[in-house]
Amino acid sequence: TLGTDLRTRKWTLPLILGIEHRNPALQNEIRRVWNQAESAQLETLNQLLMEAGAIEAAEEVARQKLDQAIRGLGFIAIPEIRQSFEKLAQFVLVRKH
Repeated sequence: TLGTDLRTRKWTLPLILGIEHRNPALQNEIRRVWNQAESAQLETLNQLLMEAGAIEAAEEVARQKLDQAIRGLGFIAIPEIRQSFEKLAQFVLVRKH
């Protein structure tokens, strides 16, 4: 999850999108909080990323990639197998942990 990734200092798409935000003040605040690297700041960082629209934008990218992946399953001739892969892909997108 985003919280776990941020806690372990992994660069995530929401973090990258937040740092690339068009509002320089918001960019700088996200960078400042990220560079502090304190667990207590994770909620602040999460709020900043939400304010920047970075989480929503990352979710949209994930939905687009999911749609692309599902379209790519069209070559699977057995419907039950194709549907199983589709369900797995959709689960990965909506899982909470």
